[in-house]
Amino acid sequence: MFVYAHSDETEPLGNRIVEAPIDEHQANYLRNPRTQWDVYVPVGSLARGEELVTTGAGKTIQCGICHGPDL
Repeated sequence: MFVYAHSDETEPLGNRIVEAPIDEHQANYLRNPRTQWDVYVPVGSLARGEELVTTGAGKTIQCGICHGPDL
C-alpha cells in the first residue's frame, strides 16, 4: 500500500496505477472499509479499460459474455 510521504517530491506515474489512503490510520490500522482513497491513473487508461471490457480490444472476448451485460 502506498502512503503519502510528508514531502513535496514527486515522480512520474508511468504506466502504474497508484492508490493511497487519505487517512492512513483508518486504512492500515483500523481497516475501515469506508476509508477514502486517492487513485492516480495514466491518462487514457480508463478509456482503454472500457474498450477492453466492452469489445475485447482484439485481445480477448468481451467481459459481458461471461459476466453478463451489466458488468
